[in-house]
Amino acid sequence: MYNETINTPKKVVNGKIITIIVIAAILGILGITLYGYFNKLNPILDDNFSFVITYHDNYIPGSKSEIKVADRKIIIKTTNFCSALDCEPSTKEETFMYSEENYTKLKKFLTENFQNGAEVSQINLDKHTREIVEGITYGEYFFEANVEEYRYLIKYDLNDKTTYGIYFKEDGSVLIKKLYINDDYDITKIDTYPLSFSQKSIDILTEYAIKETDKAGDNAIYKYSTLLKNEQLIFKSIVENKESYLAEYGKVPRLEFTITYDGINCPTPVLYLYSDNTYEYYYTFTSEDKPLTPKTGKYKVDMNQLIANLDNYENEANYSIYTIETEDGTFYSTPSSNKEINDLLTSINVTLTMCTVQE
Repeated sequence: MYNETINTPKKVVNGKIITIIVIAAILGILGITLYGYFNKLNPILDDNFSFVITYHDNYIPGSKSEIKVADRKIIIKTTNFCSALDCEPSTKEETFMYSEENYTKLKKFLTENFQNGAEVSQINLDKHTREIVEGITYGEYFFEANVEEYRYLIKYDLNDKTTYGIYFKEDGSVLIKKLYINDDYDITKIDTYPLSFSQKSIDILTEYAIKETDKAGDNAIYKYSTLLKNEQLIFKSIVENKESYLAEYGKVPRLEFTITYDGINCPTPVLYLYSDNTYEYYYTFTSEDKPLTPKTGKYKVDMNQLIANLDNYENEANYSIYTIETEDGTFYSTPSSNKEINDLLTSINVTLTMCTVQE
């Protein structure tokens, strides 16, 4: 009886200990699981970042941005320097939560282009890579717009609130990103859609992109709300996603000649001459983002003969000059005393030797 009395309490105690251990283990596993779940939704940011780089913009006085990646949460700590003697650098920190799709793109871009912990300078990056990195520092939507690959890119500002990114891909397709802009010039939303046009219409758009980028000497160009007569159907088809506009494109007159003046220190008017002998004369500017209104009409001068006669003026003083650009991107210069050009301008009652005026 003695041994049984002593041993029974020990069995009870051991059973309680085992039960406590099992419960503790279950709670521990549950706690770890819940921690992981909630941390995935809202990562706790400590020193365990998956990727960190520091970007220097190399401006004067310039700034540097520390980019930290922790799951889908991206922290940008930017230090803006100043050149005044009594000025202290200022620091701003912003946090962005990326979508899964953009986070995947971000990881791929960073791992393919930089080592973890790298110091990156603007001057050491190519144009597209620099734009992507700067996009990261501005926020997710800027990154999304800049990281998209392209063969040619046209950025079209419809107005202050809406910009279109038109990406001509290596496979011949065209992707559109419609960017919504707020009063602080932040991108608040992006709509993305492919142009499901016929191959004939895609070829029209691609030919236009090639021509414009070749003229600019860059595969990424900007277009603004003021469009020339031969461009309007191009951008209507893109903005409204309607291929039918391009059915009329072949009837639009071609831009054959552009005449400008270089002789005064201010923006000067531009004269555009079309294949149907019509012209557009732009002589105004506006502080608002709205299309300018040109003067239009007809002209009668044979421009090919005028260009053939330019040699007649090569010995005249050329302190101020007219420049003629042809549709294939060839440039001709001639003194502002060129009688034939001045006769052309007089015949349509326009002048290029002035500053543009506010509309």
